[in-house]
Amino acid sequence: MESVCSNVPAFITAMDALVAQTMDPQACVAFVQQTLVELLHTPHCLAPPYTRPAPESYARHLVYRHCHDRYAIVAMVWRPGQGTPIHDHGGIWCVEGVYQGQMQVTQYEVTLLDARHAKAVPVQQITAGLGNVGALIPPHEYHVMANTSQETAITLHVYGGELKRCHVFVDAPDGTYTIEERQLRYTSVTT
Repeated sequence: MESVCSNVPAFITAMDALVAQTMDPQACVAFVQQTLVELLHTPHCLAPPYTRPAPESYARHLVYRHCHDRYAIVAMVWRPGQGTPIHDHGGIWCVEGVYQGQMQVTQYEVTLLDARHAKAVPVQQITAGLGNVGALIPPHEYHVMANTSQETAITLHVYGGELKRCHVFVDAPDGTYTIEERQLRYTSVTT
């Protein structure tokens, strides 16, 4: 982990202290929502490699992973027009915040029809700007993130473990969605 300010290491120290005391998702999410805001409002706090976009899709840069996989911090860089399909977070809690630019976030209510099919209905859509944070705690963990602006956006995500796979929901011809498992990878960071 490389940072150009003291806020990132201080956030990690605070997170380490928290997860040494509790792994309760509600307590962790409340703490992260409160403390992440200061980091989001600190310009130039992420080292330049963590702010680089990828040409073909949004970039996922691993900023920090706890040695016992109790949480992970990921910076995502979104060029204009880049976004996700409807997806879950693999049963892991998450707090997401906007570090630069703005993002459109649409939350979904998902009803499983069987192991490979679901119905998904949008229930809330917001445009999140600098410093805005949101949280997903299973079983309410379905959403779409998209950069609908004309500027690059950067978001910070704190997960309750390393998110290595998730489920995406692909439009089916009958108006439902097919559920597919997707392996997640990080964009290379060259320091």
